[in-house]
Amino acid sequence: MNMNAQTVWLTWRRIMCEQPLAAAVLAGQVDDMQQRFSLSDDEFAVAREYASEASGARWFVENYRFRMRNSFLNALENGAPLTLRALLADGHDVRELGAAFLDTVGWRDYGPFVYTYCAEALAFLRHHAEAVRVTGMADLMGLEAAAVAMLRRVGALGEAAHKQAANSASASAAPFDDAATVWTRSPFCELYRSSTQLAKWLREKGMLGREPLPEVPGVYVAYYVDDEHTHRFGMLPERAAQIHDALEEPADRAALNERLAARGLAPVTEADARAFELLRQCRAIDVSRG
Repeated sequence: MNMNAQTVWLTWRRIMCEQPLAAAVLAGQVDDMQQRFSLSDDEFAVAREYASEASGARWFVENYRFRMRNSFLNALENGAPLTLRALLADGHDVRELGAAFLDTVGWRDYGPFVYTYCAEALAFLRHHAEAVRVTGMADLMGLEAAAVAMLRRVGALGEAAHKQAANSASASAAPFDDAATVWTRSPFCELYRSSTQLAKWLREKGMLGREPLPEVPGVYVAYYVDDEHTHRFGMLPERAAQIHDALEEPADRAALNERLAARGLAPVTEADARAFELLRQCRAIDVSRG
């Protein structure tokens, strides 16, 4: 029987990715398969052929799913290693969590897009009741999701932008009281507001996932270091976060004060010099002269 190659491939892809269909094919349960899975006549013919050779098809299906479950672990290992460590410490089977996630995306193969994979995996895990059963776990995932968002943004920048970033990272700050100073929000940092005391886990990584965190809110940052170290985490005072939030567009002191006032916040004073320096040190802002 001649079969269209595209139909064969797409049907085989469905068998690999749709667990109920795979179970029916591998068990040879073909009687109601067409109706149950909305298969066309040609697709049904392909599925029947695979069902007749179920023992051979089984190895490929199980091998694909095994590889995809491992790819979930690999995505976390590369993009969210603290989350992975915490999940393991809390006794989770991460590969099974991966299977649950992959069920929601049709067992998609993300290929080389590891950070995209990790971002979507973290979004899933933050809404998985068992995965976030330890207080603080959702915030840890949120912080690493912020890091992944920053790394994806940095990855989209060209080589020239990377060189400019290296120069700006080593540059000294413009005088704080200079009216010509202009502050710009940097792409090399991402802020995350946590409802729990993440600093405790960040300092004592042996306790990741092993004990609940106190419900102490704070502002945390993930910032780019270089191609070797990728990123680091830090903390910021709330005032620094308020200033950063107001820099959605570049601003000098006068423009920044207008934006702060519109948010019901106090204008910049000399007391804010430390906040600006912390923002510069964690690469949350770039400083230049207008």
